[in-house]
Amino acid sequence: MKVLPILVCVLFLMASLAAVSAAGGPTTVFAPSNVTITPPDPGLPQEVRAFFGETGKWWGTWYGTPPGRMEAILIIKKILDSERAEIMYIVPDYPTWGVRSVAAERLARFEKRDGRLYLTVPPSRNGQRMEFTFDTGAFVGIIEGPYLVANIVWETLK
Repeated sequence: MKVLPILVCVLFLMASLAAVSAAGGPTTVFAPSNVTITPPDPGLPQEVRAFFGETGKWWGTWYGTPPGRMEAILIIKKILDSERAEIMYIVPDYPTWGVRSVAAERLARFEKRDGRLYLTVPPSRNGQRMEFTFDTGAFVGIIEGPYLVANIVWETLK
């Protein structure tokens, strides 16, 4: 009979995690509360300001090769001008992809290609590069590295 209370607790925790996930928020990675986020200058072009979104904070789940899914948070800390933005990128430990938990601050660049504006993050030490853009209204991204290709659809993080 001692198994029943444990089973009830496990089912409650599983239901709680499902509710958080269904509510539209990350479950394995979290944004620090002490990050200064500056809304973009209204004088910047709308296509640049769009990368800030409502809050400057985005979350999503990478999927691709290798198999599995990894949550991430992207914070647009400050859009400096129509060419550069200060960002913070946060991921949890994810051994399946050989990823260790990190909250990295980087200087990203806006680049216009193929009639579309991209926010490009310089390659990391291990050669992975990331870039983000809007595709039919969705804020999407790709990460490419020596042994990794993954995609993400970003959602506003409140």
